[in-house]
Amino acid sequence: MDIINMIIIFVFAILTGIFSGLLGIGGAIFLVPFMVYIFNFDQKLAQGTTLLAFTMPSFILGAITYYKSGNVKLEYSIAIFLGILTGAFLGANIAQKIDSKLLSKIFGIALIVIGTKMIIDNIK
Repeated sequence: MDIINMIIIFVFAILTGIFSGLLGIGGAIFLVPFMVYIFNFDQKLAQGTTLLAFTMPSFILGAITYYKSGNVKLEYSIAIFLGILTGAFLGANIAQKIDSKLLSKIFGIALIVIGTKMIIDNIK
């Protein structure tokens, strides 16, 4: 990878981290499409790369900041962690068996459904 691509990814990752910390969302909704459309990554490669890259910074910096501010219910976090640990293992194994184009469609549909629901719920 050349230095220009490293800088582009680094800057986009900073923006993704800001939105992740601000909105409490995983960076995959930004980084996966970015890696697929800007760097021509296969869907599985984009998901695996961002999953690995996002795990530690999100936990270490984001979660600790929220915890120190008193905005974490630890018992819920433990239950969520155990569920995500199990689900991520199962999901990653299932993803390896699915065609990348189908996986990309599933990813896009999930974003549309969740985003639409959030918009509709907040129109009052």
